[in-house]
Amino acid sequence: MQPHRFAILVAALSLLLVPAAVVAQSSDLSLLTVTIEAPSQVEAGKEFDVIVNAGNSGDQPLTLDSIDVHDEWLAGVRIVSSDPESIQELFHIPIDNSVSFTLKREIPANGTLSVTFRVIGAQAGTFTGNLDVCTTAVECQPVPITTVITGVVPPDVTLPSGEYTELDISGLFGEESSSGDERHNAADLDLLNVTSSIPSKIKVGRTSELVLSLANTGDRPIFIDSIDVHDELLANMRIISTNPPSLQEPFHIPVDNSMSYTMKQTIPAGAKLSVAFEIVADAKGIHAGNIDVCVTYSDCTTISVSTKAR
Repeated sequence: MQPHRFAILVAALSLLLVPAAVVAQSSDLSLLTVTIEAPSQVEAGKEFDVIVNAGNSGDQPLTLDSIDVHDEWLAGVRIVSSDPESIQELFHIPIDNSVSFTLKREIPANGTLSVTFRVIGAQAGTFTGNLDVCTTAVECQPVPITTVITGVVPPDVTLPSGEYTELDISGLFGEESSSGDERHNAADLDLLNVTSSIPSKIKVGRTSELVLSLANTGDRPIFIDSIDVHDELLANMRIISTNPPSLQEPFHIPVDNSMSYTMKQTIPAGAKLSVAFEIVADAKGIHAGNIDVCVTYSDCTTISVSTKAR
């Protein structure tokens, strides 16, 4: 079993909510510089701007994936709007205690992208929290903000609700979800047997097929969550398609160095599931690496595959 990364939970959840992939540029967090422009003190019920300036010190475009606003600061304010707007519904991440604004915007090389939040003071007090400025869903630079709010909200001012969609993270590690979905079961891994088939030699530029055979050796159904193909195998090789297809656009998991293909397939007791990858080698040489077949976000079995391109 390969222990998977708890950190990618947020990445997986947010990506599940985005129907189309955005081509990422550089995601190197070391190239990101962040400053915040905001008043230190405001009156309750009055709107004000918080401007987040995300700078890119590199010579390649940098992706601004999201800005996550932490609950401690949101206890005293309400966010009215953002410019640019979030490209998906705002959602609250309970394990991170923040509200995520998904941006997927490009910061130009040696340039700056500014994001303006229109905010209103909701109650008196001093409120300090972080704004996480993220280049991927799991690589973020936290920047603190403190706002002193005085007075009370006038009776003729209506505050935004401050309520956001709460992500249900139960069931992601083999536990039953609130909807009763028991498919993610870590014990399924003991019943799973994985073998692979790939030609020992392939030709550069021509399509070939890598087939994974997933066998359920148990007396009950098992659930296949995803198949993650590691970067070393993909260094000079491309995956054109999968059959069955990934249920969402494949996404890269930087902390795990792999591309994740979402399967969500059930294998009946004693049955097999074949997953075929159409591949193309872009260079001559040995192409080798690992593939993780996962029954939950954190429970996977790993196999190694290799072929020679000529």
